[in-house]
Amino acid sequence: MCTKPARMFATLVLFSGLSWISGSPALAQQLPGSQANGQLNVCDFGAKGDGQTNDRAAFVAAIQALPERGGSLFVPASDQDYIWRGSGIVIEKPVHIVGAVSAASRIRFEGQGTPLEFRDVASGGLERLSFFAGPNSTNGPCLVLDKVRDLVVSKIHIQGFANGVVCRSNGTMHVSIENSRLIGIVSDSAAGWQKNSIGIYVEPPGPTSVRITNVYCQHFETLIRSGGDGTMLSGNVLEAAWYGVQVDTGTLTSFGDWFDPGRDDSPKNFMRAPFVIKPPVSSVGVFHPRGILPKHIHMDGVPRKRVVGMLEASGR
Repeated sequence: MCTKPARMFATLVLFSGLSWISGSPALAQQLPGSQANGQLNVCDFGAKGDGQTNDRAAFVAAIQALPERGGSLFVPASDQDYIWRGSGIVIEKPVHIVGAVSAASRIRFEGQGTPLEFRDVASGGLERLSFFAGPNSTNGPCLVLDKVRDLVVSKIHIQGFANGVVCRSNGTMHVSIENSRLIGIVSDSAAGWQKNSIGIYVEPPGPTSVRITNVYCQHFETLIRSGGDGTMLSGNVLEAAWYGVQVDTGTLTSFGDWFDPGRDDSPKNFMRAPFVIKPPVSSVGVFHPRGILPKHIHMDGVPRKRVVGMLEASGR
């Protein structure tokens, strides 16, 4: 069930005094909303985290209780999953949702549509949360970032959704997706992955800046697909897919990413095209990719001069 750290707080007050406790940043993250510098605790709004109760309404109530200027929502560790049934949740103000430090807070979605969407907000973020597709959920994207100006997704685990993260905007947008893990759906088809599934999709015309750093991504038909300007990849691990990175439009830079093309004799682990560049692409910089050879870069009609920088492949 949902961990209520108030008892620990009261005990420590008895021995050490309130002033010492309030000065501890680590402990402040574990305190309920009324005592943690304005950070709200979803359990104070009725969330159970018992794997059975529908906690969606509690999350909605906590988000609505935050001021219009935004704030932080804490999701404590629980014995079981937080369950969301029904429709997803749309956030339209600057909100930062944070999970527990000691263990990722797990949310199991058993509803329809997208579990969580940030829409037209100036800032916000997600940190230390896990999202799992339940048996009754529809196969859509897990997280949609729609016209957000400054948002960070960090230490997130997404599993079992047809699409992991979708970024869409026709204007200025700055998103960072970092230190996270995205795992798609393994199908029974020869390819092994659900058709048209995408790990991270930057939709055209695309945001002006999406940074994808230290992300482990597998079991999607296409792991990363970009149709925007200023998409930057660095230090990611990309494996077990039909397509690794596909660039539709705009610009993209890949630096120090690890590609595992797989073996020809293993269809469910073999990448047909680790790196695909399609017209009309402005430019693509490919710097020091690991595990990928020049033959793995498919130009698909794009002139070689569009590929800038230096390709230094380590081979396999």
